[in-house]
Formats: sequence, structure tokens, C-alpha cells
Amino acid sequence: MNYLSGKEYDAIVGEVISLYQDYLLTSFPIDVLSLAASMGYALKPYSTLRKEDRESLLQSKDTKDGFHTCDISKGYPEYTIWYNDMDQEPRWRHTIAHEIGHIVLKHGSNTTDRQEAAADYFAKQLLALSCVIILMGLTEVEDIVHRFNISWESAFYTWKAVEKRREKYGDSIMEYELEFAEWIRRWLPS
Repeated sequence: MNYLSGKEYDAIVGEVISLYQDYLLTSFPIDVLSLAASMGYALKPYSTLRKEDRESLLQSKDTKDGFHTCDISKGYPEYTIWYNDMDQEPRWRHTIAHEIGHIVLKHGSNTTDRQEAAADYFAKQLLALSCVIILMGLTEVEDIVHRFNISWESAFYTWKAVEKRREKYGDSIMEYELEFAEWIRRWLPS
């Protein structure tokens, strides 16, 4: 497992917060299909591919869940996110969020293990942002699963990270999250 530095994690949270505000992500679960479309990314579900192409992608560990491509033939980048929509919804939602992470974090096509870890963290935060969980007062894995439509496994790791943060800082909002916290509170249920 690759771990990033605290500054790297904080920078990723900053990117996620920017997306929330730039694209008015104010309801949960986050609609990753609409977000990707709003960002100008084309989406290609595996179910639309020919059977041979789909099976080929599903056989490779690098493409079984999904991937993204970038076409620069028109002089500017056009991104396409390919994803296995035949998997369970929380899984393909994570895949789309992960690929958005690669694009936003400006990872190239040959990603390193650290870049994969960064894109995974980005996806987890995009789908269930730690400070939002704290602001909502969620303390159970089951509540995180249902509120954010993420897998039990992802919710468990998110819950563990939030609990670790709570042990260290309580329910305090980090300084770099303060402005965002005030902004998102307007849309959170009371």
C-alpha cells in the first residue's frame, strides 16, 4: 500500500472541495455521471461495447474496472472515461470518481503506484468527503454506505479515517476546510 504525505492528502482534499464548489455538488450521493458530463468528459459504459472488446477489457487488471483516455488530435484534450457498468453501482461510481481524480490531478497515462493511491483517495473524498461526514454527524459505517452510496469496504475505510481524525481533532473542521464548511452547511440536512 502506498501512503501519501499529509500535505498530499490535504492538497487532494483541496481539489475535491474546489470541485464541490465549482460544480455545485450539494446533494448526496454525488452524481458522478452528471459531474463527468459537466466537466466535459465523455462516458463510455462497457455494456455498450462489442462483446469481444468488453471481454478483453475485463480480462486485464488495468482495465477491468475502467480507465480514461485523452485525445489531443483537435489541439486540446478530450477525455473519455470508460467504466464497467455491469459491476455494482457503488463500484462503478468509485471507478468514475477515480478516473476524474487522475484527470484533475494531471496524471499521465502511465500512472505510478503513488498516483493510483492519490486517485483512490481523491475518489473516496469526492464520494464521501470527511468533513461532510463530520458535519452530518455520521458515526456508523452503515450510515455512510446509505448516505453516500458507496461500498461497505469503502465506507469502512472512510469511517476508520474519520474516526482517526476525530480521535486527534474531535469534530473540528480543519482550517483549510472552514470556508467550504460554511458553504456546504447551507445544503446539509439539519
